[in-house]
Amino acid sequence: LDFGCGTATLTIMAKQSSPEAKVTGIDVDKEILVKAAKKIKEEKLDVFLLDYDGKHLPFQPNAFDRVISCLVFHHLDTDVKQNMLAEIFRI
Repeated sequence: LDFGCGTATLTIMAKQSSPEAKVTGIDVDKEILVKAAKKIKEEKLDVFLLDYDGKHLPFQPNAFDRVISCLVFHHLDTDVKQNMLAEIFRI
């Protein structure tokens, strides 16, 4: 899972470095996900993108083996960071 994938730069790198992995990118910004989808399509990669409400991650516990994130958490208030980290560790 790439939490806050933005335009999918890190998401694409993750998929390219582990082509056999199932990679998912999520972001709260639907417009940025359109850009991400275009980049992923240009690279001909199989990556799932999902928008979410920014409050509760839409995944079952233990849905992912790894969670990556870059340039996201510094944008969040402390209480939101704590809640998101609790959600991420749940999955």
